[in-house]
Amino acid sequence: MSNEKDVLSQQSYEYADTILSFVGNEIIFTVLNALFASFLALILAIVVLIVLTKKRLFRRGNAIWNLLAKLHYPIWLAVFICTGFTYGAVNSVESGVVNLMEKTAKPFIGHNVAVLYTYLLNELPLSSSDKKMTVKDATAYISGHISNSPPPELQEESVRSYSASVIALSISDWVVESAVTALVSEATEGVGSALSLNDKDVEFTQEQLLRMDFVRGEDVIVELVYASIEKQFRLFMGGVKANIFIIFAMTIFLLLLEPLVYFILRRKFSKGARVESLAKISI
Repeated sequence: MSNEKDVLSQQSYEYADTILSFVGNEIIFTVLNALFASFLALILAIVVLIVLTKKRLFRRGNAIWNLLAKLHYPIWLAVFICTGFTYGAVNSVESGVVNLMEKTAKPFIGHNVAVLYTYLLNELPLSSSDKKMTVKDATAYISGHISNSPPPELQEESVRSYSASVIALSISDWVVESAVTALVSEATEGVGSALSLNDKDVEFTQEQLLRMDFVRGEDVIVELVYASIEKQFRLFMGGVKANIFIIFAMTIFLLLLEPLVYFILRRKFSKGARVESLAKISI
């Protein structure tokens, strides 16, 4: 295990711990944003319930069923409020972490880009200077050899340690993928873009890395890596928010099944009663 890989792992855990500390310090602001979002969701829920009530969606002919149908009101309110609170909290954390990254991520990235450049030169299984490897293979090789062991201060079993481990693994994966992509793009002088190749499919050689003026291109590479990591983080958080809305939509769909079943049964029995009445009249 190379020292470079241990450095990346250690710094990923430290940066993950920094993010958790930031989120913890901003918890009041996050809760206030979540409460505001849940208040807006409450207003929306009230409007929706008023409209549905006017449509007589929660009125039943059977007394017991009619009483049970009134449970829709608190359930709908709870679903909207919980969704609003969760979305507000996630959105607040996303904005806060992005602001933190803008202030602190570039030094962290700059150091690890240099570490990864050294690793690419010295540790990849390139038997000769002209042997080719794709960005995808290089990223997989490096990620597979990164130490997953947290530093001693984060080895105790706790929610914070578990969260730091999850975040650290994501950070190291994002840094490795983005940094290798940017380094290879710089070393190959953007051949992937010129040939419209997927970034992960671009091939490079050790000789190309050696010819590269790393010091001159380091600032550009750091900016590219930062932009890529921010994009991946936003995509990750976008996925979290999408899941919130999927759960919300599925819950609303399940709530609407009850009125649907009721009105289908009512129409069926009403039709049966009309047929029976007509039969009696004809007799």
